[in-house]
Amino acid sequence: MKKGWKIFWTVIISLTGAGVVFCIIALCLGVTFSQFEKAYPNGIGIIRKDYVSFEGDWDDDDDDDDDDHRPEHTYGGMVNVVYFCEETNSVWANGEIWAAGLVDGKGNVNSSELKNIPEGYKLKVVGDFYYDGGDELRIQVVPEHTYGGMVNVVYFCEETNHVWANGEIWAAGLVDGKGNVNSSELTTIPAGFKLKVVGDFYYDGGDELRVEVVPMLFK
Repeated sequence: MKKGWKIFWTVIISLTGAGVVFCIIALCLGVTFSQFEKAYPNGIGIIRKDYVSFEGDWDDDDDDDDDDHRPEHTYGGMVNVVYFCEETNSVWANGEIWAAGLVDGKGNVNSSELKNIPEGYKLKVVGDFYYDGGDELRIQVVPEHTYGGMVNVVYFCEETNHVWANGEIWAAGLVDGKGNVNSSELTTIPAGFKLKVVGDFYYDGGDELRVEVVPMLFK
């Protein structure tokens, strides 16, 4: 046998023996063929199982992947609410509120979500307000309490059995349409008569306030 072949077979036998030794060591350490298959499902070296090439198909554009996971619609959002009052000619830009009923930036804002109403005021209308996605949502408010008001005063005199409906007077002491009317505000007393009692008269918000008068005595 030629010297070259001797070297070849010597190397082959050495590598085979080393492989057998390493296999025995692996088996002694508890390595199984199933574990090896899990670790290398596609094989190693020139032996490959179900080989699939991704060359030319690699997509490193993460934006496309993010688009696939974006929700179809956006629910809820912030709304810039501007309140206004026609009675006092006032405007308040009190900032944004969270509205759960919005879909893609538009939808209904419920009155219960309006947490920044100006102090001393209340909503003129309660319920849902439609927001079109613009710069602001304008909502009308009115004073929480109404001070002062007109009162229809009816005078009567038991002595002469007369009744006068002389119209309305302004009463500054009313709150939300009810309260005291001071005798100094009764400027429509019938001629030739005077109040039987001076002071405050309570008005309950009804159709009229009846005030008794008596004839004036002239000498």
